[in-house]
Amino acid sequence: MTITELKDNMTTSIDHTLDKIIPLLEESGNQADQECIFPDKLLKVLKEIGLLSLLIPRKYGGRGGRTTDVIHLIEKVSAYCATTGTILMFHYQVVKRILQFGSVKQKEKYLPMLAKGKLGASAWTEPNSGANKHGLAANLKRSQNGYVINGQKSFCTSAGKADIYTVLVKSEETHHEMSDTFGLGNQSFVILELTDKGISFGETWNGMGMKGTSTSEIILENCYIPTDRIIGEHGDGTAIMKANRNSAIHPGIIGLGLSSKAFQVALTYAKKRNLTNHQVIRFYLSDMKTHLEATKLIVYKAGEYADNGTPKEAELYTMMSKVLVANNSIHITNMALQILGGKGYLQEYIVERLYRDARALALMGPTSELCKEIIFKESSEKESSEDKT
Repeated sequence: MTITELKDNMTTSIDHTLDKIIPLLEESGNQADQECIFPDKLLKVLKEIGLLSLLIPRKYGGRGGRTTDVIHLIEKVSAYCATTGTILMFHYQVVKRILQFGSVKQKEKYLPMLAKGKLGASAWTEPNSGANKHGLAANLKRSQNGYVINGQKSFCTSAGKADIYTVLVKSEETHHEMSDTFGLGNQSFVILELTDKGISFGETWNGMGMKGTSTSEIILENCYIPTDRIIGEHGDGTAIMKANRNSAIHPGIIGLGLSSKAFQVALTYAKKRNLTNHQVIRFYLSDMKTHLEATKLIVYKAGEYADNGTPKEAELYTMMSKVLVANNSIHITNMALQILGGKGYLQEYIVERLYRDARALALMGPTSELCKEIIFKESSEKESSEDKT
């Protein structure tokens, strides 16, 4: 059986599995938005059917899937519940970070835990740093037989709900100097566990959309960790953070799912009300479909580059797809709302929620502005290289 056939079988399996739980997906999406409820019930089911272990190799208890399989999962779930799509995205970023940069011991310990359904989450933003990772204050200091961390992290999805956290901190030890858009050479990624002493969480924030993500601050007060919790070497935090660029697992995937849903709702409503008799409505729908398919192509292209081991191309397409999806999701959901008119502005239809959820995508790391900076830099370097040859 070829890799393509295996991939197709995995995609079919995901679709078949999710089709069986559509009522639960819809219930989760409604509760998350209306009651700010973390989707514990849905995540439990996803864990039981193996959809938290797609990317984890079989030797660690996972399903041995590819990045494109994860993209497909997040896309499909986000069509019903962007909250859960966001949680899954950060979970798989943790999986990929440990898989790519973790030590043998870390992989043997944490990947089986994640494969069995333990939830992963990440934290790098701080109250005074935002998208600028040069301003980190949370610090890691050597202590007897380990390290102590003090500081705060902001906007952590699944805070207090996840079991395993990968956290970016400032380290007093560094092996190399580096200055980059993503940070400095004195930063390190560490693994924290929910049960670690000295870790606590702030109040959950209620945002404009994606309201069930349990997003809040992580407060670290003399939080002790053993020496084997550093991912890579001291000072590798920036390099590991930069690897997110070519991971192809980014917030745009959520936008792909919710945009697909917005188009489906608008098309069904327009046909039911005979609105497609009007050329302007047909043009709206055609425009939405074109933007949707363009978005889908670039998102999955980034995933294919990541799976094929071409990091430079994966990096460029990941950043471009993040920007494109953030823009197109707003456009598509806005057009859907316009087609539904006053009905679309009411909670009777899902479109108003999709519109609110879509607005977060340009803000979620890396921000669209930072992505554009990286796109320009990568494109300029490529042009310069080609000019020399």
